[in-house]
Amino acid sequence: MSTGHWVQTVRTTRPTPKKRSPGRPEVLDQQSRRVILLRAAEAAFTERGYDAATMEQIAQIAGMSKKTLYQAFQDKHSIFIELITELDIFPDARTEAETSHDDPETELHLRLCALAQHILSPRQITLTRLMISQAGRLPDLPASFHAKVMAKGFTYIFHSTARLAAQSASLPTERTEALTGVLISVLLGDWHLRTLFGSEPPSSTEISVRAQEAIRTAFPLSGATP
Repeated sequence: MSTGHWVQTVRTTRPTPKKRSPGRPEVLDQQSRRVILLRAAEAAFTERGYDAATMEQIAQIAGMSKKTLYQAFQDKHSIFIELITELDIFPDARTEAETSHDDPETELHLRLCALAQHILSPRQITLTRLMISQAGRLPDLPASFHAKVMAKGFTYIFHSTARLAAQSASLPTERTEALTGVLISVLLGDWHLRTLFGSEPPSSTEISVRAQEAIRTAFPLSGATP
């Protein structure tokens, strides 16, 4: 994808600026400015790779000065860490609400599908490849990614697993953490690795079927799947 496309994308997804006087530049709050810079960094890293991308290119894509970029981020390392561990982290409040359900088994199914669709999405696969390429050189990246990203996704599934375990008399609730790990492992299987290596991601139907299989594996004596 060309730099011109990325520049247009970043600029058309800017947060709404504060009102300004005629003839003066738009006024952005600090958080909005950081988001624009992070999306510009994502564009630069995706197109050029981490090593080839420069702070000057990131500022250019964002339509800001290098001074503004350095006021927000100390260096390329810090902007990369924040991009991977802070921007658009799954799940957001909307996803939480859309996958909540009165029936715990239905909720677990919805959330497993949402998790797989996120992890296997083209954008997330691209970011994962970038992260893997730099994990050995940025020693703080794996721990930060686990604490801020993986743990949040795990907790999202854990809560629904706990609800279903609580109504399954044959399954002790203290096994919830282990069951959550089983669910996620069965759900993703070899899909994640294959997609990282360039295979097409599974369809939503395939993900739904696999999610049902994961629930049957973790809860063999539970009721009918969604």
